[in-house]
Amino acid sequence: MLANDEYAMFGYCCIECSKCEAYVASQKNDDELRAKVAKQWNMKAEEINCNGCKSGKALFNCEAKKCAVEKSLPTCAHCADFASCDKEFWARSKRLREKVREMRTNPHL
Repeated sequence: MLANDEYAMFGYCCIECSKCEAYVASQKNDDELRAKVAKQWNMKAEEINCNGCKSGKALFNCEAKKCAVEKSLPTCAHCADFASCDKEFWARSKRLREKVREMRTNPHL
């Protein structure tokens, strides 16, 4: 695995901040993209304001984040219990679960 600081711009669920439309909209102050994301996520555009999951201005405090923070892990890919994790978040987010599996086998993704 890479050093923890190399995961600073990855969410706990292993999504790269630079690939997250909410993060991109916030960083570029792009109101059109904010509106698009808000519609997809059933939120208000003014709620889309994120500096990354590991910043003081994160958009969500999701199950993955709560668990990883509790275990002092930089991402779910670092969790020894990931393979057997049954949190509802992973059932709803199969694409992200696959991303975590990929990162566990190839940490340079």
